[in-house]
Amino acid sequence: MKKLTRTTVKRVFVVALITLIFTALPYQVARLQACTICIPYPERTLADRLLEKDEIILAREIDHSPYLFTPVDVIRGPAVSEPIKLFCDSSTRRKLQYHPDSAVVVARDGSAGEWQTITFADRAYQPFIRAIVQHGVEWGERPGALQRLHF
Repeated sequence: MKKLTRTTVKRVFVVALITLIFTALPYQVARLQACTICIPYPERTLADRLLEKDEIILAREIDHSPYLFTPVDVIRGPAVSEPIKLFCDSSTRRKLQYHPDSAVVVARDGSAGEWQTITFADRAYQPFIRAIVQHGVEWGERPGALQRLHF
């Protein structure tokens, strides 16, 4: 019987390893599918929530009047003059207090609907909200739906 050298053992090991990899690979290809984390979850986005509303405004809490907001700017719909009754959590209240150019985006379905808080918007975020509402009609049409992905 031949004496095995160290080099021969290494070669046999490498060949066996390569053979094992190529033998097992076809069995693993079927398992290389996306897991449930990688599959897109059908969740309503900010754009979806904005585009389904008839009236959208920027509002700020009235000083010394908790839970009352005054309209600052109308993004979609008619002008609103009366105060809006909404809950304002302490985190949002502090952000509004320390950033006077910020606002809360509130929206409702028609003039009879109840106002809902959509998101907080500082000065940099407000143009983004306006752009979503402005381009929303285009996104619902073909080929506009594809443009939404690139926005």
